[in-house]
Amino acid sequence: MSRHHNPFSETSPPDYSVVGAPLTSPWSRPPSRQSNQRSSHSHRDSVNSGVSDYSSWSPTRRDSKQVSIVHVYRLTAGSTQLQFLINVDPGSTSDEFIISLSMKAGCVERKICEPTTLKLAIDPRKLEFCVFLFPPKTSLPAGCLYALRVWLRANGVDHRLFSEDDLWIGDDPDFNSIADASFARLHKLNPDSQVYRGRVGKAELNFIARWTTTGGNSYKLTLDYKAGGVGRTLFEDLELQLDCDPQEVLFVIYTVPMTSIPPGATHRVRLWLRCPVAASRTSTHAQAYVYQRIWKSDELKVGSELDFSLLGRNVIMAVSEYHGTRPRASLSASSVSAYSDTAPLLKR
Repeated sequence: MSRHHNPFSETSPPDYSVVGAPLTSPWSRPPSRQSNQRSSHSHRDSVNSGVSDYSSWSPTRRDSKQVSIVHVYRLTAGSTQLQFLINVDPGSTSDEFIISLSMKAGCVERKICEPTTLKLAIDPRKLEFCVFLFPPKTSLPAGCLYALRVWLRANGVDHRLFSEDDLWIGDDPDFNSIADASFARLHKLNPDSQVYRGRVGKAELNFIARWTTTGGNSYKLTLDYKAGGVGRTLFEDLELQLDCDPQEVLFVIYTVPMTSIPPGATHRVRLWLRCPVAASRTSTHAQAYVYQRIWKSDELKVGSELDFSLLGRNVIMAVSEYHGTRPRASLSASSVSAYSDTAPLLKR
């Protein structure tokens, strides 16, 4: 991000030399072969199987120890190398399989689309898929928005399994091109959390990204915000697989104001993940990174000094009447009177 806006520090990037050694990957998949092609068509790398015996496979005879099969496809989106992993897991019946899709960019793998269930009368090791991206659509940042399709071909028949029209990925997005964007800056980098300070309208917020390990290289990511002594969870338990230390994964968080009454009450918020490209971590060249957008919301309702009188004359505003301990007893005439002199009115 050398030529664009640096959201990680107000003055200079953080000192990455303190980051620990990368974690060992739990995946026993062959590394992808390097490709100089600039196509968005996929190439099949490998198929790994944990099945003990498929030599006489049939939907009515399956080994009880069968585990997941993964079909790996690679492609280059612009200049970004991607792997798509199609996982085939046994379902609840002998012919049922659960198909799920994940994408690996840099050292981070995450799930894409919802899993789908198929009934197969063919060897799941020999499934053939067509994985492709449509060229980038008009977007800000430019050149980062793709549409993904995954089809299954079996015995001359094609079945579309996955579709995603909102896949954001790039190696150097120009975040400065986003008009009116307000960026949160990295304030604190901890082993299991990161704190970013930002301004949303007139309100000052802290965004806190928290890592929770679930075993091996598996993590769950949660994003909270705190402002004015009040905190709220924006999302939680986003599952990710990391081939690196969590401290090597940083975030780009920014908000954009939306038209609202009162002004400054509603904002778009976007969360991008930045991680190192594995091949460049041991290279003598400069470290390369890949960015992907992992979460968004158009419903961030927070502001400062909002003028609610702008809502109009017909709005009926309440007035503060009581602040104190709520009686534990059921709502009775005596308990209601603790809040108001108008208890008889409330009893009607």
